[in-house]
Amino acid sequence: MGLDFGALRTGELKQLLKSRGVSVTDCFDRETLLERAEERRSCLEALSVPPPPAGWAGADPLEQGPEGGADAVLILLHGFGDSGDGFISQMGGPLIAQPGLRVVFPSAPRTQIGGFPVSSWLSLSPGVNPAQMMRAGGSEARSAVDYVHELIRREIARGVPSSAIAVGGFSQGGLVAVRAGLSFPDAPLGGVLALSTFFGAEAATVTAAQRSVRVQVCHGEADGVVPLAEGRRVAERVGRLAPDAAVSFCSYPSMAHATCPEEVRDIRAFLGALVEAEAPPEAADLKAMSAAELKAWLRGRGVPTADCFERADLVARALEV
Repeated sequence: MGLDFGALRTGELKQLLKSRGVSVTDCFDRETLLERAEERRSCLEALSVPPPPAGWAGADPLEQGPEGGADAVLILLHGFGDSGDGFISQMGGPLIAQPGLRVVFPSAPRTQIGGFPVSSWLSLSPGVNPAQMMRAGGSEARSAVDYVHELIRREIARGVPSSAIAVGGFSQGGLVAVRAGLSFPDAPLGGVLALSTFFGAEAATVTAAQRSVRVQVCHGEADGVVPLAEGRRVAERVGRLAPDAAVSFCSYPSMAHATCPEEVRDIRAFLGALVEAEAPPEAADLKAMSAAELKAWLRGRGVPTADCFERADLVARALEV
């Protein structure tokens, strides 16, 4: 299905065109923008699913919620052995009930573990055991992290500000979500959700853009697959690696390695901040930003900055958005 330009708000449509290098300086109304978008449809539809890493065998991501004009996006990764399609039945319905929220459900590639083909976000040896999996690190997660970064960039190019994008994951998918969220370099994200998961190896990358990111860790106290101590370790490690991050930890007495109504309530509250419309900065606020802040703000809205050589150029570009 092609892009529905009519479903985008005027500002989102203008931003989409700019992000693909399409000039809009002579477009003075919505009708002209729509005509320009139709003229460049083939260019704009190159925004579809990013090419997967070499050897990736995961299915294309599934989506629930608005196809165009989304106020916020959650990229949600399933657990070991599951799929995006299977995860929708567990987590899709309660989350997408929020107006304006698009949820993207990617699928991990299948690999041989213990002699059987299973889906896994991590590059693991065939004889890996659960204890080894829980200590996986950057090398095992690299392909998946790179793929999630491309999914984030795709959403920015579709017109969603980076500050309205969250990355989340369950169990093994949570390890990848945390590492992908903390290491996204382009612009600040709206948040990271770590659900019934583990942190893996001690080392992890935190970029300057994510030093103050919001992170919510949720874990069941009756989890017999991933111990509660692992969930606490996620919160502790993120707090140490990113001291300015807003990290919260929620546990649920009767929840096993699954979900529960109380967790869904907390997740919805966490995502509610993303769905709320972001008030655009006043011109005076933009002019007061440093060059680095302006560049991050622009990149978070899919606006190119490679041709801005001075701070004044960045200010002028920001005032156009």
